[in-house]
Amino acid sequence: MPRGDRNPDAVVEARVIEILPYVSFLSRSDLLQLVTKEKNWNISPKTLDNYIARAREILRENHETFKNNAAQNILNNLTELYKQAFLQQDFKLCAQLQKQISDIFGISQSKIDITSGGEQLTGFTIKLTKE
Repeated sequence: MPRGDRNPDAVVEARVIEILPYVSFLSRSDLLQLVTKEKNWNISPKTLDNYIARAREILRENHETFKNNAAQNILNNLTELYKQAFLQQDFKLCAQLQKQISDIFGISQSKIDITSGGEQLTGFTIKLTKE
């Protein structure tokens, strides 16, 4: 195919994808040697730097997506465990799971201290304290 008929953006993106597996463990000079000698790309070191920058951007995006999916999966699993514990009336486990879910969202839970106020057990005093 004549050079003028190719979409330069598509060529760049294909090359970035091609070097993607190597970016994490090869040095810049090793990558330059790989693309010039083994892949026969006639590019400058500056062009390679642009490819590397784009590849690293893709890796960051993929990492964020993976991390978000992992967090969602953890939350789904904890929610399902909470439902099962609640149905089995295992409220101690429910409280532990609720704490873990709150931690995921960065929500600080207040402790509930239920006492009789030192008198007869005629009622309860609920005192909310911060940790």
